[in-house]
Amino acid sequence: LKPSQAVATIEHGKGVCSAKFNRRGTLAVTTSYDNTLRVLDMASKEQKLRIEHNNETGRWLSSFQAVFDPRRDDAIVIGSMLQPRGVDVISAGSGKKLARLQCDNFGVVTSLNV
Repeated sequence: LKPSQAVATIEHGKGVCSAKFNRRGTLAVTTSYDNTLRVLDMASKEQKLRIEHNNETGRWLSSFQAVFDPRRDDAIVIGSMLQPRGVDVISAGSGKKLARLQCDNFGVVTSLNV
C-alpha cells in the first residue's frame, strides 16, 4: 500500500469523528456527526451495518468515538447521550444493543473510550 492509497471508502452524510479497527483487522467502525455508526467489512470493503446513534455531544465536549471491545471483535462500545448517562455495548453483527452500562451518579457523557 502506498501511504496515500485508501484502504476502503465509506459514505457518511456529515463529518466522520473516528474510524477504529477490531483487533483482527476484519471490521472497522466509524462514528459520524450524521448520528450513525457504520460497520465496514474489511474483506469485502463493503458497509455491513448502519446503526442509528445520537452522536451530538455538544459544542464543548469531545466527539464520540466508537471502539471494539478488546475481548470481543463482535461488540462495539460507545458513550451515550441518553439519561441517565452511560455507555452502550452494541453488536457489530446485528446492530442491536447488547448492554447498557449506567449509574445514577454518572454525571458526564463518556465520549472517548480508551
